[in-house]
Amino acid sequence: YGKDTSHLAALSIHYDKHTECRERITAAWDTFKAGERSPADLSALKTTLKAACNETGAYPKELKSNIQVDTVNDILCFAGIREKVLPESKVYNIAAITD
Repeated sequence: YGKDTSHLAALSIHYDKHTECRERITAAWDTFKAGERSPADLSALKTTLKAACNETGAYPKELKSNIQVDTVNDILCFAGIREKVLPESKVYNIAAITD
C-alpha cells in the first residue's frame, strides 16, 4: 500500500530490543574493523552506536552528546564484544630552548 514498514519488527511479539541493539552494534563494529580505522571511521562508529542504543532503548543510558572512547568500549562490552578501541596518542618532541 506504499506505507513505511521499516518499524514493523518492533511490533512483533518476538521482537527483542536487546537482540536488535546487539546486532546493530556488532554490525557497526565489523564495519569499523574492516575499514581503515581512521578518525572519520571512529566518528561514524560513534554515530551508529549512539543511534543503535537510543533507537532501541536497550542500552541502560540515553546517549545525548558526542560519546567518548570509554563509552564506545562500554557499549561494545554491553554487546558482548571483547575488544576495545584505544584512544589515539600523540607524541610530541620536546627540545630545549637555548639562548
